Amino acid sequence: MPNLSITSTLKGSSKPIVAISRFRQLLATSSEDGSLKIWNLDTFKVLHGFLPSCFEGAAVTSILWRNDRTLLVSADTSLYTITIPSTGGPLLSKTASSCSRIATDEINAMTQLDKNRVAVADDSGAVIIYNLTKSCTTATFRHGNMVTSLARSGDTLVSGSLDCRVLFWDLKSGRTVHELDVAGHRRAAGSGMGEGVNPPYVHALAGHRGTVVAGLGDGGVLVTREVGVGRNRTREVASVTAHGVAVNALLVLVLGPATGPGPEYLLTASNDRTCKLWRLDALFRADVEPVSVVQVPGKVNAMAVLSDTKAILGDVCGNLTVLSLTPL
Repeated sequence: MPNLSITSTLKGSSKPIVAISRFRQLLATSSEDGSLKIWNLDTFKVLHGFLPSCFEGAAVTSILWRNDRTLLVSADTSLYTITIPSTGGPLLSKTASSCSRIATDEINAMTQLDKNRVAVADDSGAVIIYNLTKSCTTATFRHGNMVTSLARSGDTLVSGSLDCRVLFWDLKSGRTVHELDVAGHRRAAGSGMGEGVNPPYVHALAGHRGTVVAGLGDGGVLVTREVGVGRNRTREVASVTAHGVAVNALLVLVLGPATGPGPEYLLTASNDRTCKLWRLDALFRADVEPVSVVQVPGKVNAMAVLSDTKAILGDVCGNLTVLSLTPL
């Protein structure tokens, strides 16, 4: 079994890190100060910075790479296209290439659907399907409260909300094809909300090969996967108390030996300033325990995969921490 350890920590910002996204050997990080930085992962040096004026002073809440020079980011109620200047250009940018105001409230999450469309989630409870080529909204889905996170599960879009629900959307019809009552599953598993414990709001989602994991406000994770075939197809659901307080971020890591894809692991990060590593398939067992636990410098807001054995974390102290998985 692999062991988690901290490889390095560097200061990414004087303010909390909000979002992280990797593209090949480039890393984009945003901060509550409204800035966005592009890092070279070979040297961990900043290649370029985008000033808060690029995003009208708002913090960038989600980042998507379009290619190695162009990014799509969200800030406040808008989507911005930003371009990294070629070598020899200015080190700082003061304006974005374009801006589209698409939401009625602050955007919290964004995920790519295909080369032309993205899904965007906001504080109003809306999940917006936006066509980048046509610059228009093509569909809007709704939760009863703020939508915090989005994920993909095959051809299905998954959304998580402060209404304690995870919804699975058919992108063609716009209809809900499955709903998880998170609070109900937590109660059924004997994880009732005690005094002083947060409700099981959905803070984070991760999807991988048909399995979807939700990180919850009460410290739990809810994991679900499709089982059966045809008309007998249903969803298996398991509830695990992973941490004592809210789970803020999730990441799936697949160890890749030379013979092909290896075991799949889930990395959970919590307000208790720990990260825990779990076998993804073991989360459906009643006696599941984490494979490894590591203390980190601050409460983690965002994570990204660096390789099949490394992840990078951004925390509320502005730190960027690299975690490594090494065999015991």
